[in-house]
Amino acid sequence: MPTETSTRFSSGYGVCEITLNRPSKLNALNLNMIRCLHGALDQLDAKAGKVGCLIMSGAGGKAFCAGGDVQMIREEGLAGGSLPADFFYEEYGVMFRLATLLERTGCCQVSLCDGITMGGGVGLSTHGPFRIVTEKTRFAMPEMAIGLFPDVGATYLLSRLKAGGNVGRFMAMTGTTLAAWDALRAGVGTHFVPSSRIPKLRVALGSRFKAKLIGEDALRLCEDTIREVAASAEPSGADCLLIDENIEVIERCFSAPSVEETQTMPTCLEIFRVTSTLRG
Repeated sequence: MPTETSTRFSSGYGVCEITLNRPSKLNALNLNMIRCLHGALDQLDAKAGKVGCLIMSGAGGKAFCAGGDVQMIREEGLAGGSLPADFFYEEYGVMFRLATLLERTGCCQVSLCDGITMGGGVGLSTHGPFRIVTEKTRFAMPEMAIGLFPDVGATYLLSRLKAGGNVGRFMAMTGTTLAAWDALRAGVGTHFVPSSRIPKLRVALGSRFKAKLIGEDALRLCEDTIREVAASAEPSGADCLLIDENIEVIERCFSAPSVEETQTMPTCLEIFRVTSTLRG
């Protein structure tokens, strides 16, 4: 059986690649994967000062990571097992280690969000400096739909979006899915690269990074390489959600000081019009 998380270092230790390898479940996280990620980060930490780039991706061509394996966690919780507590404690530990990776080791993370990126997948990808979106990207924090809050550091992320905190509240409270154009407008994505060029980006990063090229130098090399491979490609703007007109509606609906007041604002009816017409 193939491992559910694979780790590979380039020959000169300049690049580390971590691949989530559970494609039949859209790379949804289970406790074994979380523990494998801790092991991979242990290896990376042991090479602090040598590795300048972490490339994180998902296998199968459909998803980066669809989140946590909620069904498994629910069943164990109902049975009185310790899995829910163990899972979230260890999962949040992984997110913290990734969020502080550059500060701790000088290694910058490049997340290839080439497909579904939701829930735990958001936590794995968005706290690093480079979040690559493609035409296949589908980004969301849908936790509110199952009675949970936007976890994995998403409240920090969504409250500081480039598009504004009210857009973040809208995303948190509705779980709306964003494609590439919207992800870039919101600020959850940093660069667009066509899916067909993702293999070229991997090769380019792997060949250009040498051991001990870290920190600011690593950030500059990643930026230059991503821009070169992207070759000024732009995502489709068809059926985009975060156009100026809709952001004006979102600002009116989500500017109230509390959730209760937000829910009773008459203009909230407009949100249902926006999301239903643009997302089917």
